[in-house]
Amino acid sequence: MLKQRIISGVIMAVLAIALVTLMPNWVVTLVSAAILMIAAWEWSRLTSQTDVLVKGLFMTVIAVCLVLTYVLRETSLSSVILTLVFFAWVMISVGLWSYRQDDGTPPREQTLLAAAAPLLLSAAFVAAVGLHQLSPVWLLYALIITAIADVGAYFVGKQFGEKKLSPHLSPGKTREGLFGGMVAVLIIALFASLLLPVPGSSALSFILLSVLMSLVSVLGDLFFSMLKRESGHKDSGNILPGHGGVLDRLDSHIAVLPIFYAGLHWILVA
Repeated sequence: MLKQRIISGVIMAVLAIALVTLMPNWVVTLVSAAILMIAAWEWSRLTSQTDVLVKGLFMTVIAVCLVLTYVLRETSLSSVILTLVFFAWVMISVGLWSYRQDDGTPPREQTLLAAAAPLLLSAAFVAAVGLHQLSPVWLLYALIITAIADVGAYFVGKQFGEKKLSPHLSPGKTREGLFGGMVAVLIIALFASLLLPVPGSSALSFILLSVLMSLVSVLGDLFFSMLKRESGHKDSGNILPGHGGVLDRLDSHIAVLPIFYAGLHWILVA
């Protein structure tokens, strides 16, 4: 299982790097939209949508939101979406802090969790497209620091982890692992601030933003862990060998991309 997971992970990483660095923005846009639509399908499964008409309406709403965010990306709509998603993740973090699962009870808040999809997926979409438009290197960097935070947390947590971070949502996560992920991202950010086109006066802000993303990535991971717990599913799907579904791989990225995009835009403009 681990071997299959590693092989799949390497293949996905190579494909992602090739897409971001070699393809024009319109290709990145189409592929991003397609991936997010698959994620939306899995989201519908995790929010107990079994009726064909309801699921069809849900997918239609997501598709319309993605189209509108792209067509109107140069307007104030993008700023509105990024502002709303920031407050959405703040509220989600509060909800996760107090989350407790009642074993044996039916799935809860399925309508509310389904309603969150259009905003969270649209924000991730407009951020992915926007970062790539700024420069492919920015989208690649956002994907890398999210992955580094996850890898750093995994290995440090496995080696030194003792204090559980959120036993009700993800028993395997530890506070030591969280700290390890933050340190790993900090190291990458220090080098990136010297190599990437970051204004010298904004280097510290860029580094702090990057480290903050390691916390945001955990928030995204925990949110989708809650989504799966409430639905009673271990994985969001089985489309990716050894990894489960698309949402299982995108969980942290969906949270990180829009907040990093907003923060980076402020840093570069400032």
